[in-house]
Amino acid sequence: MNVWAYKSDRFGSPKVPFCDDGNSVEAAIGLRSGEMRWDRSLGFTDLDDLVAELRALAGAPGARAGSSGAAAPIATLAIQCHGLPGQLEILANHGILHTSSLSSYTDRLQAIAEIMRPQGGHGSRPLVIFMSCTAASPPAGTELFSLMSGWMTGVRLVGFTTILSEDATTPRDLPGGHVCLPPDLRVTEDLADPRGSITEPGGSSDRSQVALLPLASPRSRHAREFLDGNLVWEWRPERTMAHPATGQTGRRGARGHPAGSRP
Repeated sequence: MNVWAYKSDRFGSPKVPFCDDGNSVEAAIGLRSGEMRWDRSLGFTDLDDLVAELRALAGAPGARAGSSGAAAPIATLAIQCHGLPGQLEILANHGILHTSSLSSYTDRLQAIAEIMRPQGGHGSRPLVIFMSCTAASPPAGTELFSLMSGWMTGVRLVGFTTILSEDATTPRDLPGGHVCLPPDLRVTEDLADPRGSITEPGGSSDRSQVALLPLASPRSRHAREFLDGNLVWEWRPERTMAHPATGQTGRRGARGHPAGSRP
């Protein structure tokens, strides 16, 4: 199961909520280029709430009393929250997770990894994607994501170095004249403005053209992947090289390099 989790005090709205079943209806018709399938969408208020929601979905030990629904393993988790280089607004009351506060929350990160790891240690490595603007941008983002992935052993951790933009161009019609939004984000070329805030990081991309931008995924532009405390892959323009985890190669200008390789 692939789950899209979003910070509910920042994203989604009562009038136009995220679709509870992610984009599974649209995926049954056909995914767009670079689009990932999302089976569920769920809101969370902070890391503790996210862990509880994931335990309920996966049927993991410690699930909340009264949890309902069919439990299923979680292979991929997207976490949508605001970000700046080396910062994630994922804590309660708009609190920021960064290298100085990380030690207080490592048990939550370990809990997420434990929920997602395949039973018996067999199967593909689970994937967590932080859908957050510029959070993985070096050097601060490299330090934060390296530390987080060190605590989330066996889990692939992905972040982005540029600003992401919501794509609200494909709402789904619901009965009664209501709509919901299948979750997805687009990757811009914009870097965070040093004068900006974590909710308004700046950027100059034309948002009216957002549907023309590439969708955010582990293989999209400006993505970086960390595993067991190390940067293992990052997107770079105009190169072709196999991804260390999949062995897949891409078109010139569309894929990335193992970390440490030279242009």
